[in-house]
Amino acid sequence: ETLTTPQRRDLHARVGAALEELVADRIGEYQAILGGHFLRGEVWDKAASYYADAGDAASRLHAYPEASGHYANALQALHSLPPNDDIRREIVDVTLHQMVVSWGAEDPERNLAKLAEAESFASVLPAPEGGGTDRVRLARIHYWMGRIHYYRDQPREAIGYFQQVLAVGQELGDEELLAIPLA
Repeated sequence: ETLTTPQRRDLHARVGAALEELVADRIGEYQAILGGHFLRGEVWDKAASYYADAGDAASRLHAYPEASGHYANALQALHSLPPNDDIRREIVDVTLHQMVVSWGAEDPERNLAKLAEAESFASVLPAPEGGGTDRVRLARIHYWMGRIHYYRDQPREAIGYFQQVLAVGQELGDEELLAIPLA
């Protein structure tokens, strides 16, 4: 409490860097701690990476509230970075990971707002193979928008999103995109 904000920020960044070296052989055990130090140290890229990895690890253990918190911290760090296509891709991907673990527990309006933001990013991202927009990421966002509308008992909205997902899924032969919309 006696440190100034810049001193505290610098100390967290230095502790994060030192901890990275000390636990390099067991980094997976310390992802959330490293993410926390780098977030408070405003080392945004490392904070985002460690928190996203911590969210993935928690998700694999079905610790969904913990995973959602880690993804929220990763998104905070990503939003602090200068925007470019790679950062926008990461924001979309982390948002989608967060939907997997929080869609049933979070407020649907809040999730739809997060997805709408991700949709605005995905709609301008170039496709990985070049030419046009990244339709797969956009379809995954529309999948979750449809799913949330479905569980809110809004079938017309859900069907509209699922039809968009179905078209992309059929064109690409992507079974993941086809599963729920086909039902």
